[in-house]
Amino acid sequence: MTFALLFEYSLTALTGRDHTSASARRFGLGPGTIALLYAASSGLWIWATDRIVNAIEDPGLRLFLNTTKGLGFIALTALLLYLSMKKLVKQMRQAQESLAASEAEYRGVVQAAHEGVCRLDREDRIGFVNPRVAALLHRSTEELIGMALSDFLDEADKSAYVEQLHRWRCGATEQRDFRFCGLDGTEIRTIVSGAPMFDQEESYSGCVLMLMDVTERQRIQEQLQQSQKLEVVGRFAGGIAHDFNNVLGVIVSYAELLKVRHPEDERGSEYANSVLQSCERAAALVKL
Repeated sequence: MTFALLFEYSLTALTGRDHTSASARRFGLGPGTIALLYAASSGLWIWATDRIVNAIEDPGLRLFLNTTKGLGFIALTALLLYLSMKKLVKQMRQAQESLAASEAEYRGVVQAAHEGVCRLDREDRIGFVNPRVAALLHRSTEELIGMALSDFLDEADKSAYVEQLHRWRCGATEQRDFRFCGLDGTEIRTIVSGAPMFDQEESYSGCVLMLMDVTERQRIQEQLQQSQKLEVVGRFAGGIAHDFNNVLGVIVSYAELLKVRHPEDERGSEYANSVLQSCERAAALVKL
């Protein structure tokens, strides 16, 4: 498939790939580790400040330090939360930008692809098409969304398409020839390659199709086959003409011999001349 060659992923892997997982791994420490470090540092702060406060005998100073300890703990907690959230928001924004750039790159490749790309939903309705499919079916991309691809198939291929849809639903990654009908009734011959998609519950969620227009290629192949057939017929006719000329040569020779052997036989000479004239006409026909 084209996607597999370009990105070294299968269509199913590309469509189901979690783009945020790689970015999330760049955030550094996980939530559990951060919570553990926060609890340890908080416990250490409380233990250390309690030891200091308990060592002071002056009640006024002890009250002041207790109050300062609480305010300091709140300030420290707020600072740590602010720095963590600031870093997290920055990394999330970078991840979103990276994801948007990646999606734009994939979309650009799909939009510019020479082959048609079409995604069907679980009800086999068109959910996405690139401009190549729209041009192939002589419709706009907006018009095609929500329609069934079978609406554009040749009547003779609809039963085969239903059968192939069932095979795609069962997980088969296959390609098959289908004929579509243009707005002007022209026949569009295609090779359709399909790759099914499944959600996290392994349930069928749709199918990605690649449509290759082979109308012109098959027309050229048919013309080539026809020319080859005509060439064979021409060779056969040439062989027959050659053999026919050989037979005529024998007849002409015998007619000339009769005229030489019996010059006094006027009726025989007349017959021989008729034979010679007929042979000339036959030879002229073969030359045509």
